[in-house]
Amino acid sequence: MSHQASYSNTAGMRTGESILDTVNGPGLALLLFGILGLGSTLTAADSGFDNWSLIGLVTSALCLATGAAVVRIEHHRARPGNSISVPRNGSRGIAE
Repeated sequence: MSHQASYSNTAGMRTGESILDTVNGPGLALLLFGILGLGSTLTAADSGFDNWSLIGLVTSALCLATGAAVVRIEHHRARPGNSISVPRNGSRGIAE
């Protein structure tokens, strides 16, 4: 019996394919903007700009929370067996 890997019927992604998958891009961009905004907010707070610090804090928190939620939702959706079009009971929606 042969134990060679058959990549055509392998479940899941192969090494490097997740780098090419751009679905997480918006979530990762929101996380990046949140981190950059947090740094800017801390700089503004240190410089005495209280109003800008409050605005930066709110926008940074929104970007971080939304980005984390988008990445988590996409990670959950991309798991094997979690297809949006296929119900959880395994039926394909075909009436018998």
